[in-house]
Amino acid sequence: MIIIERTFHYQEYENIIFLDRDGVINVNREHYVKSLSDIEIHNSAYKALSNFRDHNIGIIIISNQQAVGKKIISIEKAIEIHNKIINQFENPPIIASFICPHLVSDKCDCRKPGIRMIRTASEIYNVQLQGNYLVGDSYTDLLAAENAGLQPILIKKSHEKMKTINKAIIFENLYETSKYISSKIT
Repeated sequence: MIIIERTFHYQEYENIIFLDRDGVINVNREHYVKSLSDIEIHNSAYKALSNFRDHNIGIIIISNQQAVGKKIISIEKAIEIHNKIINQFENPPIIASFICPHLVSDKCDCRKPGIRMIRTASEIYNVQLQGNYLVGDSYTDLLAAENAGLQPILIKKSHEKMKTINKAIIFENLYETSKYISSKIT
């Protein structure tokens, strides 16, 4: 597990939530985000992160990055790409990012739907899990949320058919999600 800290002042946030990265903040690529030129931020992410910041909601990113385990990109490249994505935002309320570089076949406990990244973040940053949120775009994100006792929120494109779970709340984009979350926890 890779941890990238952005601020040591996490206590200034009234609430902290969890977000997946690819497919939520930036466009998910079929064959991975493997270079800086692959980065494309969702338009709604700019307004969403501003909304979270305005409502004093901190963010911890929880992201599977199997491209590292497959040796498509190095750990250093994965961190460079990640930092470039985060730096697209002005004063983002991102506290830290937790990245699992392992393969599905490694069966590690940090890779979503495992909850080690979430539990570790909860311990380090004193995040209450019960009643909190994990926003993702995949079934494994939803399962990770459920496994950790979080409320799963799915970012779903209207043209996609995908497996979901009963507890999941579904939105079309991160900005709509941010409005919902900020109305519930602030």
